[in-house]
Amino acid sequence: MIYAPIVIPTLSRYEHLVRLIESLIVNSWAKHTELYVAVDEAPAEKYKSGREKILQYLSSEELKTAFKEVHVIVRERNYGSLWNGYYLIEDIAKRAECWICLQDDLEVSPNFIEYMDKCLEKYKDDDNVMAVCGYSYPVDWKLSEGANCFRQQINCAAWGLGLWKEKYRQMFEDMRSGRLLNEYPNVIKKGLYRKMIDACRREYVEAACYKWSYGHQWFKVLSDIALRAYLAVYDKYAITPAITKVKNYGFDGSGDCCEAPEDGKVDPFAIQQMDETTTFEIVESEECYAEENRELLNKLDSRTDEQMQKSKRLIWLSSHVGIWAAKLYCLLGLPYDFAIRAYNKYIRK
Repeated sequence: MIYAPIVIPTLSRYEHLVRLIESLIVNSWAKHTELYVAVDEAPAEKYKSGREKILQYLSSEELKTAFKEVHVIVRERNYGSLWNGYYLIEDIAKRAECWICLQDDLEVSPNFIEYMDKCLEKYKDDDNVMAVCGYSYPVDWKLSEGANCFRQQINCAAWGLGLWKEKYRQMFEDMRSGRLLNEYPNVIKKGLYRKMIDACRREYVEAACYKWSYGHQWFKVLSDIALRAYLAVYDKYAITPAITKVKNYGFDGSGDCCEAPEDGKVDPFAIQQMDETTTFEIVESEECYAEENRELLNKLDSRTDEQMQKSKRLIWLSSHVGIWAAKLYCLLGLPYDFAIRAYNKYIRK
């Protein structure tokens, strides 16, 4: 049986990290699991207090007995959240054939580790399955009766992700080298963009045609933006639970990527209901229902016609004139895009 190590990069969000680890401890499979936590160096004085509290918490004897083993990596310089996580994964890849990635602002269900380990075991030799997702959007997925998980290629949330070393290496190289974006001609020829939800289609098409686009950088790293496009482009799948096993508390303005909700609005991710059962046995949906589930997620994570306008033009140009025309269209619009960004950043506020 696989007991995959868990990796968590962190810096100073003490309350977030404690919530996550305490939720892991509730899992009965925690005692079989090695925990790796990489604590980044503080880049400024305001981070030092939280960082010291984290180091003290991680050194407690109670914590060490809750897991098979606890490994604390203390950075001697500031790596930043992206590289702290990257080097932690590179280190674990030298020791393990698979692992579970968690951000420090998450909370997991009581059967999260069992779910992850059993899926990592079951699908390790399935070349079509590239990842196991712990998070599932609040959607009433169309599944076979009694199913508690399903394979899909419309999303690959990084909020709790199980990965295998060789598959990880392949995906990372396809992204880092630019191959994922260079598949754009094939995506147009085969109509693979139709398998993507609107948000993914917009990001991928604009990034492939326009290397100065905001999203272009996210397709060169193993981000969830790149991962969900990867599934559609290469006809691969991620395993996803019918009910989420992860809750995200990061939309409070404390992290790098997630902004806090506007005043008076509730963070929907922090209040999302997650699975509270204590055990898990895989019952995969016998039917895929790909288009039905794509439409369901598309409605939840929706984009307006105005937001989709540019990507629709690029797809039309690519299909009817040539990809060179779509790229030229982006190039001619470069001054306009820079002007809009400058206006939004410096004047509109």
